[in-house]
Amino acid sequence: MRILRRNRFIPLLCSALAIGLLTLLPSAEHTPRVSVGASCLLCGGDFAVEDALLNVLLFVPLGLSLCYMGQSRRLVLLTAFLTSSIIELLQLGIPGRESSVGDVITNTAGACLGILLYSTWRTLLLPTPAQARRCAVGAAVLWTILAAGTMWCFEPAPTERPYYGQWSPEDVYPANYRGSVYSARTGGVLIPAGRIPNPIPLRQQLRANSQAIQITTCTGPPTEKLASIVSVADDGHQEILLVGQWGTSLVFRTRMRANRLRLRNFGVALSDVLRDSGHVVDIEARRSSTMFDVRATDDRGTRRRVVPITPRLGWTLVAPFPPVLGGVWDLVSAGWLVLVLIPSGYWAARSYATTPRFAVLIALTAIAVPLLIGWVAFRGAHPGAWDWCPSAAGALTGWMAAIRIPRREPPRIEQSGKPVTS
Repeated sequence: MRILRRNRFIPLLCSALAIGLLTLLPSAEHTPRVSVGASCLLCGGDFAVEDALLNVLLFVPLGLSLCYMGQSRRLVLLTAFLTSSIIELLQLGIPGRESSVGDVITNTAGACLGILLYSTWRTLLLPTPAQARRCAVGAAVLWTILAAGTMWCFEPAPTERPYYGQWSPEDVYPANYRGSVYSARTGGVLIPAGRIPNPIPLRQQLRANSQAIQITTCTGPPTEKLASIVSVADDGHQEILLVGQWGTSLVFRTRMRANRLRLRNFGVALSDVLRDSGHVVDIEARRSSTMFDVRATDDRGTRRRVVPITPRLGWTLVAPFPPVLGGVWDLVSAGWLVLVLIPSGYWAARSYATTPRFAVLIALTAIAVPLLIGWVAFRGAHPGAWDWCPSAAGALTGWMAAIRIPRREPPRIEQSGKPVTS
């Protein structure tokens, strides 16, 4: 903190560097997007809402750092507006980037949020006990709403349009599958390579969350990007389900309500099961209300991966890349729970001196209620160790941080009744 006080330009330099790296490099986004005009306000095609949220968050540090340097609010907003406008002009010549008025508006809104955070940082970081109680309740309620919204977004949402089956399609996904597909069915319903004459049974199976997708394939070489082994799309080119290959991993995902809100739709990866060519593999992928279950069987045995559907996967909705869960992403999900529980634990601890019972109760409520609401209200998976432990760790981290940060002393009052300022 002493370094930052002496060199107030450091936060501005860091925020400017982050903005440049995330906006002025060629885009590596491989997911097809709808072409948009430069004048649209909510752009980004299939992920317009996600892009808008990320654009807002991207400029929050810029607004904070400019205020920290002592700039006026008008100058901060003008700087953010001009910076975003210049970036949008530069993006006209950068591959994979799209320019729009909507990005300028959301970037400027992010700087405005940074100004608001700077003007209220004392209340947030050094609240009085009464303020801390209100902040703790607000943080717990906000996390509960966010958890409920996350589980709602994970509900299946197949479209009502005609369906088309795709067996190792060419030039539809970033890579092409070089193996052979022998059969594909779900719940006794054949998934053909072409238009599905009667999509109602398949649609019902996807909504029932009870039947597995069964595929028999002869594997091809590993792919550098995502390729479709078998997929189903509607006549509007919207993906309904996908069983694919990415490198040597098997990938499975289905359409969810998140797609309706133009947020990210996560997939599940079963690692290192497609590493050799010429092997016959029986694939079974199931999506229920509680989990994604993927298994692959070949002459070397059976491999399986189960991903429970709980609020800890909420970060996938706004990930800046196509999220495919597997390996290290379990740690990312745990880290998400830690981050969202830190504020509740911090503000609960700041109110402990005057209302200890309330502080403990609100901390426990912030941990338990959001996890239980996904299980009870949305029939999600039972919260497990990967849910309870990171949540408790986040609340405890916030609690310990509150203990370490000195409390704000009340102003001293002279006999005249005026506060003494130092």
